Amino acid sequence: MFVSAEAEPAISILVVEDNTTHATGIAERLKALGYSIAGLATSGDDAVRMALKTEPGIILMNIHLEGGIDGMEAAELIRRDADIPVVYLTADPDDAALECAEISAPFSYVSRPYTDHDLQTAIEIVRHRHSCEARMREHQAWLTTTLNSIGDGVIATDDQGIIRSMNLVAEELTGWNQKDAVGCALREVFQPVSAEARQPVTNPALLTLRTGESTPLSDGGLLICDDGTERFIENHASSVRDAKGRVTGSVLIFRDVTQRRQMEEDLREAQKLEATGRLAGVIAHDFNNLMTVIIGFSDFLLNSAESSPGQKDVAKQIHDAGNRAAALAHQIVTFRRKQTPPPEVLRLNDVIRDLEPLVRHLFGSSVDLCSHLDPKVGSVKADRSQLEQLVISLIANARDALPSAGQLVVSTTTEVVPDGAEQRYVRITVTAGGPSVAPDVGQHVFGPFFSSDKQTEGTGLGLAAVYGIVQQYHGRISIENDGSSNAVGCVDLPVTDATAAPVSLLEPASSDRGGETVLLVEDEHPVRRMTKMALERCGYKVLEAVNGEHALEVATNAKTRIDLLLTDLIMPLMSGRELAEKLTERRPDIGVLFMSGYSDDEQIHQTIETTRTAFLQKPFLIADLQQQIRSVLDQP
Repeated sequence: MFVSAEAEPAISILVVEDNTTHATGIAERLKALGYSIAGLATSGDDAVRMALKTEPGIILMNIHLEGGIDGMEAAELIRRDADIPVVYLTADPDDAALECAEISAPFSYVSRPYTDHDLQTAIEIVRHRHSCEARMREHQAWLTTTLNSIGDGVIATDDQGIIRSMNLVAEELTGWNQKDAVGCALREVFQPVSAEARQPVTNPALLTLRTGESTPLSDGGLLICDDGTERFIENHASSVRDAKGRVTGSVLIFRDVTQRRQMEEDLREAQKLEATGRLAGVIAHDFNNLMTVIIGFSDFLLNSAESSPGQKDVAKQIHDAGNRAAALAHQIVTFRRKQTPPPEVLRLNDVIRDLEPLVRHLFGSSVDLCSHLDPKVGSVKADRSQLEQLVISLIANARDALPSAGQLVVSTTTEVVPDGAEQRYVRITVTAGGPSVAPDVGQHVFGPFFSSDKQTEGTGLGLAAVYGIVQQYHGRISIENDGSSNAVGCVDLPVTDATAAPVSLLEPASSDRGGETVLLVEDEHPVRRMTKMALERCGYKVLEAVNGEHALEVATNAKTRIDLLLTDLIMPLMSGRELAEKLTERRPDIGVLFMSGYSDDEQIHQTIETTRTAFLQKPFLIADLQQQIRSVLDQP
């Protein structure tokens, strides 16, 4: 049963019939049925022109038109520019042309002779079919827009795992466009592999087709596109069922989690670095306490009148090694905080001379170390520990080039680079009488853990660290050959016009000696013992305490005035800051000097800034200790 034409606005119909009498008759009958007539066309060409001009709701057209194009051709031309349904008129319901027409558009047909009911039935069928397909296209467009607007890839398959559709994100992630992918097996377009073994992993959509169960969101492995792009993905799949509950297909949803995985990895690395940094801080504290004792007692020997020249030479080696060890600990902590050590003006030749005994000890008698140092070379501005690391790494790399034993030559010269500013450089050259550097090796020597010695297989940062130091100070580095099978390492560092400060290890002058009373609070016995000896050698009276509570007890029982509190900041039970606050309440006129082996602790920096209290970094020289004490006690 059809809805009456009068119940809706009259639909306009274009009648196409090469027989004018027939065309007029059909038009009259359509009017009687309540339809409006958009026009009468007697040829295919007229039909195309009038259809595009009047845009009727339906075209009623003879499938066989005399002269020019026939009805089916005319309908095809019209459909290229307008979506108008067609009802064909034919004299034979078995007309072969109808089979061809069926593939081209929503249509119905009516065969002669036809009644008014036949006409109306055909018109309403094609009208309804056209309306349904229009709504279907609208729904399909809405669905496509929705799928393309989400950030996940979506692929729909039939029950055999053949792709029926995919959205734009799926196209981007797989490298396939929908036109090529539709009709292909899913495993051909989407087959992730494990990141480690690169073997295929379970495809959730195919698993869903086998089991009928949805799969949860999970790690989908690595998806490799046609262009070689690799993406980490997460995916899950759901089954599609018909009205009877039978599985008719699957929907696969997957997303690119490569960036998230990288961020998670970066976070894990940051957490590991943070934990390592905290551990480095703790180790540095204990290490600095040990170095305080070593440097302090070697300082005593160096400045003792009773020490023989040989003993002083040994003491100086201990003292210098302790300073290098302390500088290394500071460098590790500084690196952890990503800070650049403050540079100082250094005489390069002096640095190399100071390192010679250590280098000879490290490399043994198998290496004959010679130095040719130009006395006219200028100074450089750098962190001493970094400069020492640079020189030792260059020598170590050259040593690795020696077959077993041989000679290493360290030389310094001045180089002038005509770069417009006539920049002067100090050149450090280390030459080894060993095998030259192969071209394929030269490109790797600045990588971490590289070594030319196959037995060591690169046990450290090596020249990678040297390269970083050289870059930091705007220098240049090269590892090359001198033409006679000798390996040569060269580093150029900019010359500074500033003057290097003289280094002195002498005790403070007698005029700087004090006679005040110092309350020394230190929980490490060796450090406390060394510091007490240093204070007494400088003329101070010393009261000792092992912790904060003990210090308060000593201060309470003291019969004399206490001029200075010298306390470690980090101690068990009571911190140095808490001790200072309690003691200054009882003795407002007491001076305070903090010391600590923690060089980067935020609480320490905050304490120093907020209390404006003097601070002495461990390890320290006796001269530094005396200077800091006098700066506190001599304040007006």
